[in-house]
Amino acid sequence: MNNLFEISPEEKDRIRQLHESYKNVHGTTSLLTEQADRTIKGTTHDNKTKELLLGTQIFVTERPDHETTSGRQGEFELTGIKVGETVTMRYDKKYEDLVLDSEKIDNSPGIVQFFMTPKTKPIEINPPTEKGCLDPSAKNFDQEKFENHELLDCAGQDQRASRPDDSEAGFTWHLDIPNQDNSCCEYHIGCTDENAKNYWEKDPELSALAPVIFKKAEFDDATIKALEDFGVVASEGENTVIPKQIKGCKNNKCCEYHIEGCLDAEALNYNPKATKPCLDENEDGKPDCCKYPKGQRSIETIKKNFQTYYNDNLIGQTINAYTTIEGRNAQEIDELYGNYKIDNVIPTRLSKGDKTYGYSIPLQPDTEALRRKIQKCSTITREKRKIKCKKEVEELRKATASLVVKFDETFLTTLQSIINVRDTLKVDEIAKLYIRPRGSKKMGKEVYVGPKDFLTDEVQNLISFLKAYNKELGKVPGTSM
Repeated sequence: MNNLFEISPEEKDRIRQLHESYKNVHGTTSLLTEQADRTIKGTTHDNKTKELLLGTQIFVTERPDHETTSGRQGEFELTGIKVGETVTMRYDKKYEDLVLDSEKIDNSPGIVQFFMTPKTKPIEINPPTEKGCLDPSAKNFDQEKFENHELLDCAGQDQRASRPDDSEAGFTWHLDIPNQDNSCCEYHIGCTDENAKNYWEKDPELSALAPVIFKKAEFDDATIKALEDFGVVASEGENTVIPKQIKGCKNNKCCEYHIEGCLDAEALNYNPKATKPCLDENEDGKPDCCKYPKGQRSIETIKKNFQTYYNDNLIGQTINAYTTIEGRNAQEIDELYGNYKIDNVIPTRLSKGDKTYGYSIPLQPDTEALRRKIQKCSTITREKRKIKCKKEVEELRKATASLVVKFDETFLTTLQSIINVRDTLKVDEIAKLYIRPRGSKKMGKEVYVGPKDFLTDEVQNLISFLKAYNKELGKVPGTSM
């Protein structure tokens, strides 16, 4: 019986010829080539900063287990990518995934830089619920709440912009909102008259206020315009600094103005209330408005002027003594050595040879020590101890003290060449102050005294008398002063 499936030699030859003809069909060779696995190499970068993103995951989207990770130099190589498969690059939750389709894989020969885009933050995370000041230049502006989208304006209106916030700081600028209610904002108050002696830029506290800093935010044109109107120049990619605003007191009533007059302790018309010396326009070394005695009357005039100044400006003034200069500047109660009132007793000039180098100013008992002792006595219950404590209180009431103001010797040698001691000298740099029991010859406890007006006005004026006394002592050696 013949085999039904047997092929004749002629049929075999025809099939062979047909097979060979298919090999020459255009595109068949390239089709076979496309079936081979593919490879992709490169580095991943931040789309904005162009910085390398180390540790980026690169995997076949359809087969997540087929993956690799960018190395220490940001480089990676992923092999075995089948035709039709895509590749996903993933850094972290802050970045969008980058997906490469088959065509892009084919068109990425060699080592390629791939740029990943940071995610934008939607504005509406949690709607704000708290009313607050939205003006960064205000004293009560809360930057943390502002950046966390917790604040409505003073009227309870949500003034945030409707665009996504893509700034690194995580906030939305809204200074360009014309109807924003800032009625609850509070501002620092100061003197805005440049001619006043307490003009706010001369105030050590107001001039040192820390500004509000928004870090490396990106701004649109409207916001940049609003910031410029606000007096701030904003640049993309740079920190933006908004200084605190100083508002003037009503009608500038808080401003203090200099009283021009004769501040030379040797003059007959010395004015202890003057805060600004009159000019020396004729350049004779003496203020033009001052009038001077002749001969030995100079010494008596200085003494008289000193007594007038002391009576009018020092007697009864309260001073606070601190153990450190930092404690004085910050008014730290833990650093407070004592509170004293200047007594109605003539001060003593401290002299060495023919030079006066300071003053010993009589003080009333330490009110701070009295307060602490009285408070302690109030907690004692045992009668004998209570009686003893009361005696200690009485001793403190009688314990008068002195404030010793001692000027530096180097300063004393140059004092006569200084024309205006008020504007050129800082007391902390040229003098040391001590507290000691009245009548004691020991130097006592070194202290730092406030308030600042006592140093900048009262002690500063003492230097004028120091200069005058030493000048006269140099002219008339051995004179009793």
